[in-house]
Amino acid sequence: VMNPPFAGKHWRKHLSHALQFLAPSGVLVCILPATAYYDHDVTREFGGEWHDLPVASFAEIGTNVPTGYIIIGRARA
Repeated sequence: VMNPPFAGKHWRKHLSHALQFLAPSGVLVCILPATAYYDHDVTREFGGEWHDLPVASFAEIGTNVPTGYIIIGRARA
């Protein structure tokens, strides 16, 4: 589970780097700004499934950036 920096597209470098360490049967869950999906279609570049988080999910800690998360990889049973 990771929450990379949202500034610019820095999340892209962090996500690429993290995937290098993912075991073949591992799963990566990454919180991202919604623009990663709606403006840049992160699933096309990295695969996985996108899920929106509720509006104002992080307002309590002082940020109101629309967010979601991507799940990449699936543990095989």
